[in-house]
Amino acid sequence: MTLTVHIRDKQGKGPSGRARRDNRIPAVLYGRGYDTQSVEIDARALQKALLTGAGDSQLIDLVIESQSGQTGEKALIKAIQRHPVTERIQHVDLYRVVMTEKIEVEVPLALTGTPAGIKKGGVLEKRLTTVRVRCLPGSIPEKFVADVAALDVGHSMHVSDLKAPEGVVILNDPGQTLAVVTEVTVEEAPAAAAAAAAAAATPEAGAAGAAAAPAAEPEKKEAGKEKEKPKGKG
Repeated sequence: MTLTVHIRDKQGKGPSGRARRDNRIPAVLYGRGYDTQSVEIDARALQKALLTGAGDSQLIDLVIESQSGQTGEKALIKAIQRHPVTERIQHVDLYRVVMTEKIEVEVPLALTGTPAGIKKGGVLEKRLTTVRVRCLPGSIPEKFVADVAALDVGHSMHVSDLKAPEGVVILNDPGQTLAVVTEVTVEEAPAAAAAAAAAAATPEAGAAGAAAAPAAEPEKKEAGKEKEKPKGKG
């Protein structure tokens, strides 16, 4: 994959804003042992590169154009800044690599197969989307693929189950979970739970009412006594 960038002579918000209006994306090119350079990329060319998989784990043949001519470098797209509302690309960080020096990158993780536990009502949960590795730039894997077809309900796959190509070291914890098939639990409906609670409370209310009823009898008797008056002699 080839991407052309142009050296920027002017920097700051003003020049960067004008570049974006002209469909050019401001960027920086940096790397260990190199001076940071301000560059710009044609927005359409950048979008095309991203659609074909350019990113943190895919090398780009960078063509750097300046007043003195063209030079070639190998680079990775390390960061992309987007507008918070429009999501249009605002800035890009390009990392210049040395092909004889090992680097650390995030490689995409893909799952393949239908877990056996799915047929029993289980649900597949993907816990990792990338795997961090250390290797030479030319040895970066395109992706890792984990076959989850044998996973039953309650079973999981871990980083230790992955096989790294020769010369590639996986840096994640070997015990870290890649994917797991979990059992689906059906929660009790709120209305049913409320009805059950009301039913449980009814006997207590009845008992309370029965206990309160005898207390009213003495009052009736007392009232009867007040109405009875001794008959006097006439």
